Amino acid sequence: MRSRSGYPQLIINADDFGLTNAINAEIIRCIKEGIVTSTSLIAGGRAADEAIKLAQNFDQCTGLGVHLTLDSEAPVSNPADIPTIVSKNGRLLSRAHIMARLCTGQSKIKDVYHEWSAQIGKIFDAGLKPDHIDSHGHIHCFPFLVSLVINIAKHFGISAIRLPAAPRRLSLSLNRVPGLISLHLAAKFARIKFRSVLRHPDFMTGFSFGGRYDEKIFLKDIGSLRNNDIAEAMFHPGPGSIDVPDYNSWDYNWAADSATLRSTHIKDFISEKGVKLITFKELPQV
Repeated sequence: MRSRSGYPQLIINADDFGLTNAINAEIIRCIKEGIVTSTSLIAGGRAADEAIKLAQNFDQCTGLGVHLTLDSEAPVSNPADIPTIVSKNGRLLSRAHIMARLCTGQSKIKDVYHEWSAQIGKIFDAGLKPDHIDSHGHIHCFPFLVSLVINIAKHFGISAIRLPAAPRRLSLSLNRVPGLISLHLAAKFARIKFRSVLRHPDFMTGFSFGGRYDEKIFLKDIGSLRNNDIAEAMFHPGPGSIDVPDYNSWDYNWAADSATLRSTHIKDFISEKGVKLITFKELPQV
């Protein structure tokens, strides 16, 4: 049984640390000037080595997670060692492709285990100790992969994980409804599997407006927090103009997330409402 503080607690996580140099810089800015309490690192990102060096200077107030990746980016493993999850050019498959192949057994779970272990291992080998696991596209909650993730977490001694469950009161973007339904079902299954094994917040805000999480929406989400809630808010801070054109297809407004995270209005509202900002390390024991 979890112990509850009596007041709302909130993890504010910046995703995609290590994706590009400009995103790295903006995440560091939002840690120093804003309300970010945690960030998750893409070990195979284009700027992962820089992100690892930056994380080595984090103080105890900033949490670090592993942002597991299974689609589109470069693998950390030698592609020859994970043949069923990479394309002919050696990159991880597209999300739709990898999920279809996992469902049909064409992509092997052992290859996913190998690659994800390599991603986490790269961060540990740099002397860092991640406090949680999350993933690109929340694929760690995909039913075929939940047990694998639990085993990897146990192997590396990581005791906390993202649970991308929707809050009771939801700020909704209509174009995200299909994804939200799928994510809700996956998170419901994952919650059962994670129970008594991995610590996690009660729910996560930010999915509906991922990459466009502006101040107005976040204020509404903070306002809906109740006493004893333990939540995670997911953000994607970055520059006004992305430094790697390939990511323009994501249709994110990274700068909107950055502005929200550095807003003095947000800081004041969090203080007025009595919300305690925490990291994954501070989650109650299962």
